[in-house]
Amino acid sequence: MNFKVSSLMTNSRRVCAVLFESTDVRLLCICVYIMPYKSDASSIAEFEFQLSIIDTLLEQHSDCHVLVGGDFNVDFSRNWANSWVLDEYCTNTHLFPVIRNKCSTVDYTYHLCMKRFATIDHFLAVIEQFVMHDVDNTSDHESCA
Repeated sequence: MNFKVSSLMTNSRRVCAVLFESTDVRLLCICVYIMPYKSDASSIAEFEFQLSIIDTLLEQHSDCHVLVGGDFNVDFSRNWANSWVLDEYCTNTHLFPVIRNKCSTVDYTYHLCMKRFATIDHFLAVIEQFVMHDVDNTSDHESCA
């Protein structure tokens, strides 16, 4: 594949982004690193601020395929404040946590001395599903009877 690769400015030490462009594909890849994990007000505010940086990138590159990945320090299966924040953010931005795909077999991405386990690293992707109702549709799933 022949891509033009551009590093995008984020002004963040936690979020970096790269744009891959070819004649028929535009892919925005965003990497997240060491997001705040505590549930105090300042950590939650910092978490939300970093998500706003991602949001700005998504708005600026709305014509791109998107893949976001990295160390969110969030385990969706746990009752953590930042888990709720990221879950709501994903819903609002139409990002899908890949771990929720029925084919996912990820059991953990972090362990503490093989005694405590968590899934705190994630990939998020924009998933679009649609049906193309085209007059030239040759499918036999269209009937006029």
